[in-house]
Amino acid sequence: WYVRKGWLDLDGDLVDECSWHGIECNSEGFIMSIDLSGNGLMGNIPYEIRHLHSCVYLGLSGNYLVGIDSSVFEMESLKVIDLEDNGVRELPSEFHPGSRVEELYLSYNKLRNIPKQLFHFQRLKILWLFGNELSSTLPSEIG
Repeated sequence: WYVRKGWLDLDGDLVDECSWHGIECNSEGFIMSIDLSGNGLMGNIPYEIRHLHSCVYLGLSGNYLVGIDSSVFEMESLKVIDLEDNGVRELPSEFHPGSRVEELYLSYNKLRNIPKQLFHFQRLKILWLFGNELSSTLPSEIG
């Protein structure tokens, strides 16, 4: 990745994650926000991200990500996912039914289909899909 500020101390040892570039923590030291937009990240969002129980915002736009694990939608506090301008080709076919995601930004990826289950997120208020390669129609029940 491009910006690694704060990840290591002068001796090359890892430091507290609350001082890492793109990471914001609350007063108790729990990660609340991850914003690594435009940071050259590649591959898939790792399954282990689901352990960040206090994270409200996940901003990974403008990278080279190609996949998103369904575990992202299991993050109990996550409200905003920004994956715009990556190379995401597909979304998970199964989603956590109790997802708290309110805003999902997926514009300018390579999505061809959107799983219908996504439209059943009870809290989803904003869904951006423009600039993709959608080949299916969106369900009429979304309005």
